[in-house]
Amino acid sequence: MSQPLQSHPRRVQIINKDVMQLFDCSQATAFRKIQAVKDSLGKQPNQVVTIAEFCEHYGLELPLVLHQLNLTP
Repeated sequence: MSQPLQSHPRRVQIINKDVMQLFDCSQATAFRKIQAVKDSLGKQPNQVVTIAEFCEHYGLELPLVLHQLNLTP
């Protein structure tokens, strides 16, 4: 029996490496960008920022970002 196609990304959390790839920036800049999203959403230090939240904050199209990060099935 074949497996159904996945329509969800392999992960939901955005990480520094992702931001560095998207914006061609340093690790410190990537950290600050993620921190800015956390601050605007009122998240605690132990909470993660999702790719969707990051895209919404920076006005990016989610499907385009997922494709750029090779996270689409």
